[in-house]
Amino acid sequence: MTPDIRERTKVVPTRRRTGGRRDKVALRSAPPANPCPPGQIGGQYRPLSQADIDAIYQTALRLLSELGLGEVPDRLANDLTTAGAEMGADGRVRFPSSLVEDAIAGAAKQFTLHGRDPDRSIEVGGDAVHFGTGGAAVQTLDLDTGLYRPSTLRDLHDFTRLQDTLTNVSWFTRCCVATDVPDVFALDVNTAYALIKNTTKPVATSFTLAEHVSPIVQMLDIAAGGEGQFSKRPFLKTHISPIISPMRFGEDAVDVVYECIAHNIPMSCITAAQSGLWRGFWHNPWPKR
Repeated sequence: MTPDIRERTKVVPTRRRTGGRRDKVALRSAPPANPCPPGQIGGQYRPLSQADIDAIYQTALRLLSELGLGEVPDRLANDLTTAGAEMGADGRVRFPSSLVEDAIAGAAKQFTLHGRDPDRSIEVGGDAVHFGTGGAAVQTLDLDTGLYRPSTLRDLHDFTRLQDTLTNVSWFTRCCVATDVPDVFALDVNTAYALIKNTTKPVATSFTLAEHVSPIVQMLDIAAGGEGQFSKRPFLKTHISPIISPMRFGEDAVDVVYECIAHNIPMSCITAAQSGLWRGFWHNPWPKR
């Protein structure tokens, strides 16, 4: 075989690729990317036009200034009238539009929602989006039977431990009600304990009665390191509905609000759906303009 033929026919070894299969296996075994990392920049879903939003806002102002809110506890009535609200002879407190708008303008636009671990605190406000849990389910899907059953305190502990590991959840509220704890004080105490025992993220709960707040704060102080320490960095907030349907105050909830203010507990004040409002207004139509 001549040299030129040998040159043309010799087999050139190909370089073996390394790491291809190993890389694929590593990719498959890696945990999925966080679909909603804490604090990502979000937008705003806008199903309504700006004109629609303005109409709703102006209607809300009219309701507060002309219809007002009823069943006003005495302490709250004194504080509201001192701030500029007007108490009518019908026992309803009315809010001038200027008072409402001043309150909105003076509200904090950004604040820290503390975690028991400071590194897990979050900044609320601006365009940053933080996902949390919600609800107070009285039933839980049992993974062993595939059936729903009454929620238990054990479920709350388990759910709290679960969310503590979920990086897409920034804060946690009690997601179920321990139906196996019938006493309301024991329920409030054990709910708060389950939250702070199993996560160091910001947490949220609710207080059934105002007299439950102080004893629970004593427990929170122990977790925070001493008397008065919780109020310096409150890592638990409360969800409460001081306004109930139709357009009236709930006295027990108002009492809880005052007690939370005394202990520097952040509050998510939920305005209940105002069913029956328009029926009541049918007999008190808007004044003609």
